[in-house]
Amino acid sequence: MRAWGFVGGLVVAASSNAVAFAQSAENAAPEPESAQKSVNSREAQTAPPSVQITLVGDDAHAAALGQKIASWFGPETTVSTSTKPVLEPNIVLMPSDQVGIRIWIWLRSASEARLFFSVEPHAHAPTRYLVNDVALERGLDELGAEELAQVVHFSALGLWQGNVESSRDEVEQRLPEPAPEPTPEVRAPTRPAIPDEGRLSFRLGAEGSFRGPISDGLFVHDGGGLALFRLRRETALGGMLHVEFARATNPPWAPTAKFRETSARLGFLFEQRISSWTWASVQLGPGVDFLGYRSPNSNGTKVLPLVYGAMGTRFVLGPVSVWSGISPVLQLADVRFVTTNYGGGTKIIGGGSWIVQPGALVGIYW
Repeated sequence: MRAWGFVGGLVVAASSNAVAFAQSAENAAPEPESAQKSVNSREAQTAPPSVQITLVGDDAHAAALGQKIASWFGPETTVSTSTKPVLEPNIVLMPSDQVGIRIWIWLRSASEARLFFSVEPHAHAPTRYLVNDVALERGLDELGAEELAQVVHFSALGLWQGNVESSRDEVEQRLPEPAPEPTPEVRAPTRPAIPDEGRLSFRLGAEGSFRGPISDGLFVHDGGGLALFRLRRETALGGMLHVEFARATNPPWAPTAKFRETSARLGFLFEQRISSWTWASVQLGPGVDFLGYRSPNSNGTKVLPLVYGAMGTRFVLGPVSVWSGISPVLQLADVRFVTTNYGGGTKIIGGGSWIVQPGALVGIYW
């Protein structure tokens, strides 16, 4: 009986110990879950709200690498990924108004990456920086990308929690040299398009001119001009016809006489471009004046051959051009007029042949 009782006692004792162990285990079972919740709570409080990743120099691996890095951060962190062809130093050093971490992964070569981190812990707090070089022994294959993602994750958390930091001077020294600003290209002024270049063209316009001698009274002309020429890129070559009508004028030495003049001139035309909107123009050729006169004792018309010249500048103003310059005339015939009713004597008008008459010409052409 004692033996049984002894055995029974062992059994009972063993059972009691098992129950006690079970009860102890049951009471202790919730502790790991509670501890895990506490750890997760602390991590959530210390996790950055956002992480911005910029992969510099490699678009092909950006999406895959960004996903691997994002998988290391919890759901409380928003991760975004972008790419840049070059690293801009001023962007790395520029403070951000968004709380979180900015990361630049600069792939300097197939076997080396340089990481730059910038942290804004909270609003109005000074920016903290970190720079780290990573050897890519396997490049960016599956295992190499995973190793790089781990380095990025732990470096970012270390900077965020204040465990590691680089000085701003160190970051500046390890940033690439900023690209030189492009020199602005200095271009020559654009020349206006020349319609029908190389073809025969014409120009029609209205003209006004005057010519002397002043002592005998000026003849003021109104009329028009027609130019026919072949236009090149820099030159124009052709001919120019002028037809003008002089207003009636009374010379001071013959107040009772009236003179009217019709002038026709046909000359050689040459123009040279000197700027985007300006042409130098020269004309030379023959012409004729039909000079009519009427006085109390005589009427008549004289035909006066001449040679004219013109030198001036033509300004191109869109579809319109303006010509201005001097236009002297050399008379080739006797231009004497005799009157006997002026002061009881005679008066010679013009003084003889081969008279040079200064003049000026202005025209507007289309």
